[in-house]
Amino acid sequence: MATAPIHPYVCGSIDIGTCGVRVCLGVPFSDKWQILGWSACPNSYMKKSFYEDDDKIFKLIQSCWEQALLQAQCDYVDYLAINIPAHYVSDALSHQYLSQNRIFSNSHDLMNHDKALEKFFYKLQNKLESVQAYLYCDILAISQIVTDLQEQKQKTLVIDLGAGTTKWLYFSPQGVEQIGSLPIGGDQMTTDLALGLSISASTAEILKIRYVSLATCPNTLDFSQKEFSLPITQNLIVNSETLSYMNHIVTLRLEEIFSLILERLNKNHVTHIDNVILSGGASRIYGLSALAQEIFSSPVRTAKPFLVTDPVPNFFGQPNSITVMSLLNMLRNEADKKREKQNLFKRFFNKIQNFVSK
Repeated sequence: MATAPIHPYVCGSIDIGTCGVRVCLGVPFSDKWQILGWSACPNSYMKKSFYEDDDKIFKLIQSCWEQALLQAQCDYVDYLAINIPAHYVSDALSHQYLSQNRIFSNSHDLMNHDKALEKFFYKLQNKLESVQAYLYCDILAISQIVTDLQEQKQKTLVIDLGAGTTKWLYFSPQGVEQIGSLPIGGDQMTTDLALGLSISASTAEILKIRYVSLATCPNTLDFSQKEFSLPITQNLIVNSETLSYMNHIVTLRLEEIFSLILERLNKNHVTHIDNVILSGGASRIYGLSALAQEIFSSPVRTAKPFLVTDPVPNFFGQPNSITVMSLLNMLRNEADKKREKQNLFKRFFNKIQNFVSK
């Protein structure tokens, strides 16, 4: 392994999700990222709380981390961002966050209100032997990165459609007004399709992404034919009726998610939304923006992909990579501030040295 990269500094991010862990290592260049290494490890035992079985979680994260380091051909990072999903943060933390009407800027803000989280963070930091680690709540990091300056001055709703959960954050010019999560995500849509069509979950996932369309007619299929030959479906006969049934199943689930979010917003007296921004793997479903616009009565867009300098797997250009890349961007802001302070101190120290030498 290389002992010291030639880049200014290397950043790493760890996205701890309910259905898996993702790790990304990269170097910032202007407004882009050069991805050095990445890894993704699925799991099925993080549905309740990562505090309940630390050993399993640590082994999974460490394995994912080592794979990314090996691919990046480096043995350390300068700065590390760790994600804590919004639904793991305690109620007291959320209430404190909303009452202060601000975004937690670093790990100390979060851990001061959750001692179990503090213990987990320091234990993980020691195992990974990172130089400088920071802790962020995922939907907070996503909201700061995917919104532009105009949207940040308006009443904006950010919805992250993850695999196991859906999280949202609503803010106005006065600050953040609501943050929440639902235990429903893309995996539930896949399960619905698998049960409804009597197919495997893996086949249902491919059908969901490639062929489900919430619009009147998907662009990728010719409805003039009575049946379609899709090699991935094996014994399943796919015709226009089957596709319509698939669309109906997914539409019902998404309507449920959006309606529950709107209901909770209304309970907090939110009567107007200027913008809705969708992110996460399920946001790739064709026609989703139109459905969201109909329910929220607001303009809707999907979060833009992040820019990278080198060809990397589609993982980093798709909405399902939004969390791990948002963490990197949050970390760059933190690292730049820290390095600027260090440079100021060096310049001041050099001036003192020059004055003394004279």
